[in-house]
Amino acid sequence: MSKKRQKKPNMSIVFIAVVVILALLIIIAISNAISGGKRVQYEGKLPSDIKVDSGRDANIVVNENESEMSRLKGMTERARIEYYVTKFMDYVEAEDYENAYDLLNNDYKNNYFQSRTKFEEYADKNFSKMMDIDYTNFERSGDVYVIWMTVTDAINGGPNSGKEFNFVVKENDYNDFELSFSAN
Repeated sequence: MSKKRQKKPNMSIVFIAVVVILALLIIIAISNAISGGKRVQYEGKLPSDIKVDSGRDANIVVNENESEMSRLKGMTERARIEYYVTKFMDYVEAEDYENAYDLLNNDYKNNYFQSRTKFEEYADKNFSKMMDIDYTNFERSGDVYVIWMTVTDAINGGPNSGKEFNFVVKENDYNDFELSFSAN
């Protein structure tokens, strides 16, 4: 009876195979890390206002408005107020002064900006075309909300270059609101 001799694998070949597999795994991990850094993050920007024109189906507009209402109903008070103020600031950034001016409280407009032209002059002087907004505090006082924020020029603003604003928002119903702010 003879025992068959078993061949032992060449250890250098096994070692090379393990090194190649490890190298491939490292390359895949690095590739995933690099491509993962290129993902675009949501910045919380609002879509531009939806208007019906001859090329747009009115049913689509109604559905989009209902969708916005259902989103607002699912938000906390603070999230809704931030949404409203962000909507105003997006109008200002886009130089859509008519829609921004329409969101202001009538008494406030009469006291600070008797015309849209005066509001535009103020906005051009005090707000940049690309703003970074940091909401710092939020309070409810009766039927109005007060929210404090720091607005920084996203392109030219350096550290500690932001302007402090507080907004007073009166929400009559979901997406039916008026606001005023500290006009410095």
